[in-house]
Amino acid sequence: MKTLKIIAICLIVIGTAAIGYSIHGMQKIRRAHEAVDFFTSPFSDVPVGEDVSKRLHARVNEYDLPVTLLLGGIASTVAGAAIFYYSRKK
Repeated sequence: MKTLKIIAICLIVIGTAAIGYSIHGMQKIRRAHEAVDFFTSPFSDVPVGEDVSKRLHARVNEYDLPVTLLLGGIASTVAGAAIFYYSRKK
């Protein structure tokens, strides 16, 4: 029983850390999109500028690790909470 509680607490801590890191990563991606918009907006009237903007946004969107971490963190936290709940004495 005690080992299960330790595992559950570790899963909860790791899941919470993964959620926090993923939120931080998503904020960095949002700021990168804003920076692309800021630097390419003066050239948006030109077809080449519009193409560059689309390519840069696509390049920023390639970083999907925060979304994966968010899903993994949620799953880990829920699993840890379930193990902790069901491992308590009755």
